[in-house]
Amino acid sequence: MEINLKSQRIDVPGYRSPGKKFGIAFAICVLTAWCAPGLFQQCSASFESPGIGARPLALGGAFVGIADNCDALFMNPAGIAQMGNPELSAFYSRPYGLKELSYSALSFVLPNRHLTTGLGAQTYGYKLYRETTLLIGMGRSFEQKFFYGFSIRYMTLQIENYGSAGCLSLDAGILVKALPYLYLGAFAGNLSRSKIGRENEKLPQILSTGLYFNPLPRVGLSLDVFKDVSFPVEYHCGIEYGISKYLDLRCGVSNNPAKFSGGFGAHLRWVRIDYAVYTHRDLGLSHQVSISISTKPIRNFSRDGISEYKLKSSDKVPKKRKKKLDNLKPDLGMTININTADTATLQRIPGIGEKRARSIIKYREENGPFQALIELERVPGIGIKMYEKIKIYVRLKD
Repeated sequence: MEINLKSQRIDVPGYRSPGKKFGIAFAICVLTAWCAPGLFQQCSASFESPGIGARPLALGGAFVGIADNCDALFMNPAGIAQMGNPELSAFYSRPYGLKELSYSALSFVLPNRHLTTGLGAQTYGYKLYRETTLLIGMGRSFEQKFFYGFSIRYMTLQIENYGSAGCLSLDAGILVKALPYLYLGAFAGNLSRSKIGRENEKLPQILSTGLYFNPLPRVGLSLDVFKDVSFPVEYHCGIEYGISKYLDLRCGVSNNPAKFSGGFGAHLRWVRIDYAVYTHRDLGLSHQVSISISTKPIRNFSRDGISEYKLKSSDKVPKKRKKKLDNLKPDLGMTININTADTATLQRIPGIGEKRARSIIKYREENGPFQALIELERVPGIGIKMYEKIKIYVRLKD
């Protein structure tokens, strides 16, 4: 039985699929898919993805180049490797107000210095027709500049009076920090070319590329190019603006079909609530909501832009703090190398006393050199507020 509601592009939601291997093998697969799409034959089974997560949907579905929360498990598993804290997320949507088209997802990501893992579950439909997906994903990073990951899915399709069927599938993704404020990503779905059911119906095969441009701490631009081999190329574009550290505003647009979206993200310490709404020219509005919980206060969306990595020459150190900086050399940008500094040197940083200095050194000894400045948030005694105060006084390398 084939169910495809994509005539006016009411997707029977469910799927952006799997990858095959880490590193070079995945790169070869992506190049093959890009240069020779004829290798991927047309597929018409179900499990077609509408996107998971209120934030990606508010951005018009442009998330492959961002991929910095639990939603990355479904849209680019490489992104989970850049997450710093464990996070649990729940998502629900009822497209066009129809409960028969409702879908939901639950995901959990556990970061680790060597390997980040994630678990996810997704369901679509109701008792007459239901798609269910269970997922496990893994991601790693290389010097916090190159991220790669894969996910394995087990998908089941159940139709009342017709029985059920299931299969395994693979996804893979990469994410590259080309510049401190520019990320490039790629996602390949169903590299295993999985099939489902007695008729061996082929599941969708997908290739998606994206970029995320964040020149300013409060502004982010994202753009994705999405290709399901059964349908024309789609373009997704979104922008988000952090009006404060507690609230982000978002909007987006996509084609095939033309849809406009918007939403917001509210950050309440350990809890983030994301809301999205998008329009369909014939069917009206759809509402989505995501709730995420982390073990540490959740930061607003934006990466720290240029300012996290280099102290601008126009930045001035407050007079009250100049005495504490002692003999820091201006030609080093008035910063301290946190990977080599001893206890006494670390205490030159405003707000860092002997106790915090020892905590930094202990963390460094247990976990190795800091790979990113934001990793300071994991040090006992240094949270988001302290990190924001000291980040302009520290660096990673000489």
